[in-house]
Amino acid sequence: MSGAEYLLITERINSALNSINGFICSRPCCFEHNSIPSDPPQGHHTYIGFAKHIWDGEKFTEEQILNYENDTKHGVIHGVLCYVIACIINSDIAENLNRRIENKNLCKIKKSRKLSDSPLELLGKDLGDYSEEELKISLECYNNPSKEEKLLTSCLIHDFLRCSFGTEDHDKNLIKYFPQVDSTALSHSSPNSDIEKHSLIRGDRLELLRFDNAEEWINKEKILENYSELQLNLIKIFYNTVRPVLEKSHKHRNERWIRHGLERHISSYKFENYYPSTTIDITNEENLKDVVLTSLERSEQYWSVELSKGSMGDCIVGQKAAKDNFEAFWQEPNTFFSWELVQGKIPLMEHRVKTGKNLVANTLRDHFFASGTLPISDWVFTHKNINSKMIEILLKNNVYFCHENIVGKFLKTCEKVIDVFYGIKMKL
Repeated sequence: MSGAEYLLITERINSALNSINGFICSRPCCFEHNSIPSDPPQGHHTYIGFAKHIWDGEKFTEEQILNYENDTKHGVIHGVLCYVIACIINSDIAENLNRRIENKNLCKIKKSRKLSDSPLELLGKDLGDYSEEELKISLECYNNPSKEEKLLTSCLIHDFLRCSFGTEDHDKNLIKYFPQVDSTALSHSSPNSDIEKHSLIRGDRLELLRFDNAEEWINKEKILENYSELQLNLIKIFYNTVRPVLEKSHKHRNERWIRHGLERHISSYKFENYYPSTTIDITNEENLKDVVLTSLERSEQYWSVELSKGSMGDCIVGQKAAKDNFEAFWQEPNTFFSWELVQGKIPLMEHRVKTGKNLVANTLRDHFFASGTLPISDWVFTHKNINSKMIEILLKNNVYFCHENIVGKFLKTCEKVIDVFYGIKMKL
């Protein structure tokens, strides 16, 4: 596995998440357009969308929607990532859907009515000029959804009922709640040979790898057959490296987290079985009692932490842009400090329970100190832009890591999906 393959995964994940967000909201707040002009920003309305696929049928209680949101193994996380892994092994899926969102869009109609590409040219106020065309296109999209639209909808809802009603007939009963669902979703738990190669089935089977004990009860050889060497490497990186970060970040999204970034350049950081393994010691035997404001445990090593709600809180993310000047020899060539480039993160309560220790205040810094190391597998790592050589160091040391932008976008995507269910699928 290479750094280049990891970078390819991040591109495909980003494209997949963008297509989900655009399928829910195609305006600039959620969707990254490639071809649609930014004028006027309020005019980015697509004629396709998730809500149009699930609006009819029986409704759910709020409790059932929350079950879907909070079920780590079968809920919204699984639905989103079932689609994402399908896009990782076949990038055309997300690319086609992104393109369709842009092409079937109000801005395309408006642009066709202009003589120039200039944002200074104003359209007339008479919406009737293109209202009939809008209606025609929107009905055509509604009555003839693309295979990518059907796939994404199926991925998001295929295990919804399982979160509240259990395994039995959770696929067959989808028809009562989602009358427009693609037929493949209705038999995804025991697919016949005719649909085994469908992207929903392939994605759902690959998602079995999300379980820690998967190799004890699945036929891994069967699941991974008929993939190219590149696809197999992408699958391995996703499940061994990236997915654990996304799952843990979502599972504990409403908790307080601490982060401790690498306090050495990544090439000289000595990763060990427990983290942190290399720190900057700002205390010594003589001044420890004047620095750490707590009952002292002189055998302990104290290290700096930032604290925020969620793994992507402002103080945890920290430095968001490169600095214009250099302040210290350990600062990176791109003017990010090493502890900003790669950051280890863990929920505060998990750290407390497993170490039996609280954070401590100190006289030297405004942030807290922590003590007590934990297995590196308990931590997840996020990073800013780092090159493929740095990535390969992380891959070699078998840590869970993902670009911080992907984590933030994933959390937003899951929220957007739940928004739709609250909006149109909840009982009064």
